[in-house]
Amino acid sequence: MFSITLIIIISKLIIFSKSDKLIFAGLHFIPGVKSPFKQDSKGNDLLGINWSSKGELTSSGKKMNYLLGVKNRQRYINKYQLLSETLDPNELVVYHLNDYTSKQSTILQLHGLYQFFSNKEDILNFDKLDIKIPPINIDFPQDSIEEKYLNECESACFTNSIHFYSLDFKECQSKFNRLRYYNNAKPSLINLEQNFNLKYRNNSSSNLSLPLIYDICENAITDYIEKKNMKNFYKINNITENDFISDCYEVLNIYSRDYLFSDYKNEILLYYNSYISKTIVKYMKERIDIDINGDNDSINPSPKMVIISGQNTTLSAQELFFIKYFNESESFIFPIYGSQISLELSRKEVNESERKNLNYSDYTISEYFNDRLVFSMNFSGFLEKIYFWEDYEINAF
Repeated sequence: MFSITLIIIISKLIIFSKSDKLIFAGLHFIPGVKSPFKQDSKGNDLLGINWSSKGELTSSGKKMNYLLGVKNRQRYINKYQLLSETLDPNELVVYHLNDYTSKQSTILQLHGLYQFFSNKEDILNFDKLDIKIPPINIDFPQDSIEEKYLNECESACFTNSIHFYSLDFKECQSKFNRLRYYNNAKPSLINLEQNFNLKYRNNSSSNLSLPLIYDICENAITDYIEKKNMKNFYKINNITENDFISDCYEVLNIYSRDYLFSDYKNEILLYYNSYISKTIVKYMKERIDIDINGDNDSINPSPKMVIISGQNTTLSAQELFFIKYFNESESFIFPIYGSQISLELSRKEVNESERKNLNYSDYTISEYFNDRLVFSMNFSGFLEKIYFWEDYEINAF
């Protein structure tokens, strides 16, 4: 019997003391709601719900990424003045997967962060958004994000020379697919498949495979968030919405934890993180050097923020990595649409004469998943725990 309830993430306020100075933030996020990839020739998903597009950001999905940018503006511009009020292309770099949805969600994030509007009346008042930030709440104050805003932001991004870089995980993906074969025999996955079939197989003569169950549940969550009319589906299958959606969250959670990233092969966790987290750490080291010695390199300055547009797989890998290697007391939570991991670097305020005496141990790195604090430790201790990245990313593959 399934026991998990709908996931409600209680946001922990991230509180700095008055003597703390935030000097860098690395943000790794995933797109908002996308229309299902698995559709028949008529545009119906696996639950029989019709869609007008395949694998594209929905209206809610666009708003999720925009509002995530607004949330980050409130924190990193308004509250801590890490970034300038208006765009300074030297202050940030952006990485995204080489596909349209990843690029589009990145532009929407930047749109919320810097408010690229020609008509200032179009700017949403943040006071009205404080309880409507993804992934907690999906009731948005707007009906849509106009396409003109996307175009306007994209033009502003490239006109102001934001540094964009592409991510490519194709090599990792091929290795990843082969390693998943070994995870099928895990008791948690066998039980998950058996329980789901026992409860929802209906009159089918054969059991649903675990990957198909995952696809069904992913479709169900998307349909649920988009407020699609699923009454007929529930009626035909004689099930209730709350039970089914709750069970689907459990499927996504266990499947991502035990099938995609089983303890049997930790190489994948390390490989993904050698791409993502190590990139962020590289920029952190540069910021510490600048913080101590001053910025004398005006030709190629180091950014104060790195924004990475990823996917469920990359975010799950990073979350699981930090839980496994830094805070085993935390439990894995499947990253639903609009989720974000934030790596922040801060230090105590010091006067100018004390700066030259600072070292890595005087800086604190904190990691948050959807505002849930996963770990906080001094930067030198963090580096000691990731020493194996340099060799492992080569040797594992």
